[in-house]
Amino acid sequence: MRWLRLALWMALGGVRLAAASSPLNPPAWDHPSGIYPKGVEIRPVALAPGVQVRITTDGSLPTASHGDPLDGSLTIRRTTTLRAVAVHDGAVSHAVTASFLVPETTVDQAAPHLPKVWGVRDGQVLPGAYGMKPAPAVPGATRGDIIAALQRLPSLSLVVSPEDLWSESRGLYLHSEETGEGWERTTSLQWIPTNGPAWPVIDCGVRIQGGWSRRPEESPKHSFRLLFRKRYGSAAFRAPLFGNNAEAFGTLILRGGNNN
Repeated sequence: MRWLRLALWMALGGVRLAAASSPLNPPAWDHPSGIYPKGVEIRPVALAPGVQVRITTDGSLPTASHGDPLDGSLTIRRTTTLRAVAVHDGAVSHAVTASFLVPETTVDQAAPHLPKVWGVRDGQVLPGAYGMKPAPAVPGATRGDIIAALQRLPSLSLVVSPEDLWSESRGLYLHSEETGEGWERTTSLQWIPTNGPAWPVIDCGVRIQGGWSRRPEESPKHSFRLLFRKRYGSAAFRAPLFGNNAEAFGTLILRGGNNN
């Protein structure tokens, strides 16, 4: 087993791509997914006349009637996962997802729009935990050290629909001790290195990983297992996770380090 230290960015939204095909090309951005320490201003490029771009940043799927119309540019000041479709004469393109990582805002990450409680176990309320540990909890590290480390580490942007994480009926976090294929959900994944452009977004399966750490009263945050299957689009994930050469992976474990 090999280990890789990286920054895992859990986008607090969703990524499901529209299933239906469309002859309309989806939006493309003048800045790709990546790490932007000072934020970034982006705009769609190469749009045909009359095409409207609709976007969401809450994880929902934009449609012809849902999402905010984007006219001109969009200024991104916080870590953001952006979903977008192109709309023209009733036709809607498939959705595309991009991740813009702003490390300074990740250190202070909060999620006021997500559940404040992840459930109740044996009468004990299990509060939601979305932020990072404050710098004093990391021996010898300052807030600036953590921000600098996030900028130096390669990143995985993992985006899961809110229902698949938090809903009472099917949310992985509210049912963290459940196992098996019935508790596998769809996610999208993007490898964002520090020495080159971000790799294309791919879909895969995600499950809660672990044993004792699944218990919510023991660890509020959980590890994940990613599974690459043909039904999601590709039976392998190819990326240079260990060294400079790309390798193929059928599964990956994103270990939360709960026992360290």
